[in-house]
Amino acid sequence: MASKINGIPYADNVSDILSDTTLKKAFLAFAKRTAVDENTSFLLAADGRIDPKLLYGSFFSSSGNMSINIPGTLRDKADALARQNPPDWSANSWARVIQEARGEIVALLNQHSLALFWKSREFLDIHEPAVRRQIKGLDKAASVLGIKNKNLLEELLFRIRLNGPDSTEAKTASDKLITAEKLAMKRDALLKALKSAGFLAA
Repeated sequence: MASKINGIPYADNVSDILSDTTLKKAFLAFAKRTAVDENTSFLLAADGRIDPKLLYGSFFSSSGNMSINIPGTLRDKADALARQNPPDWSANSWARVIQEARGEIVALLNQHSLALFWKSREFLDIHEPAVRRQIKGLDKAASVLGIKNKNLLEELLFRIRLNGPDSTEAKTASDKLITAEKLAMKRDALLKALKSAGFLAA
């Protein structure tokens, strides 16, 4: 599934994000910065060639160096398999435990990390250039409004798309443009003119 941010579609769950080459890199950097990278490391390891013994030692054992946050009942299942004599490391025995753990971790990240990711610098470093690429007809807009400084006009259109027309960022950008171009109009009139010319949504 996908959701749109400023008109641009993005995967709306952690599983799909980790399958997206561009978003994956950003989300892994975000996870490391916010100290939840044990969860993403587990998901990536569980999606690869499964080695139950390695997964248990790193992620399921409470003494593991990347112990994940899973319900005690699920950790007990993993402990029971690992503490058999001899331990049961067969893939079939571990498949359900690993799948349950994967579901728990995906749900945890979706609930607690995803909303923060969309606001993070890691995501915005990807998103902001994409928003700028959406700006079309800059030359025409400048011509219609009689504006020479296209950079300031582009910044205004960008801030409106990214932050909204009533945002502090958009207001600052419009004031800079009006002052620099000595336009005989106030902010509201400028936005109305852009809408009338078809450069902003009505």
